[in-house]
Amino acid sequence: MRKPTIRIVSRHKRLDSVVRSIENEAGRRGIKTSSRNYDLVVSVGGDGTMIRAAVEGKPVMTVKGGSRNHLIDIPQERVGEAFDMLLSGRFREERYGMLEARTGGRRVLAFNDVGIMTSVPLPIGMKISYLDTTLEADADGILVSTPQGSSGWSFSSNGCLLTTKSRAFLLSLLNPVMMPLRSVVVPEVPVRIMVDTKGRDDGARLVADGEVMAELHDGDEVKVSRSSREAVIYRFFEYGLRNAVLGRK
Repeated sequence: MRKPTIRIVSRHKRLDSVVRSIENEAGRRGIKTSSRNYDLVVSVGGDGTMIRAAVEGKPVMTVKGGSRNHLIDIPQERVGEAFDMLLSGRFREERYGMLEARTGGRRVLAFNDVGIMTSVPLPIGMKISYLDTTLEADADGILVSTPQGSSGWSFSSNGCLLTTKSRAFLLSLLNPVMMPLRSVVVPEVPVRIMVDTKGRDDGARLVADGEVMAELHDGDEVKVSRSSREAVIYRFFEYGLRNAVLGRK
């Protein structure tokens, strides 16, 4: 394998020493670093850092450094070993489907989930349509999750867990009013969500992977579908989410 140029990304200053160590390990092996022209992203942190790196469109290596490392596989002390494995081609490539949300001419990508959330402590109304099914609910919001995203925010809100090989979306209602339904698994088809903010102009927000992307108004529609792009993660060691899904300790 040709020696790639890498970009190292981290969101926390407490990891600066780890970043310098990774730069040194890369330099010893003739691997260059760049913030502009690069072939591979090295994510240093937890799942949140990796998720933001994954939507850049480049393959990602993941180095542990966060509080939640379910999707992270490289211990800090094994970075040099991972670089050796990279250069010799001894890694596996995992591809993850991503979500695309469109509303009012805006397009956003998400690795884990797209959410429509109330922006005030009052429920919003939603009409949720997929295939020939329409559901109506008043709730604090809804999450549309990928299989890998089902283990995050959705799972914390009593959603179910999908294996990462599933070809499905998970729809999870957040604190629905007078409704026993909490989550439903649907095939990878477009999901349309019409928002009823109960007359409030600033009643809802569009959220992608935990970041607010747009304000939603009464009558706005959000269309969520599988993106044509996939996230590519290079794996060198076992990691937490895989063990949890397979029932390993």
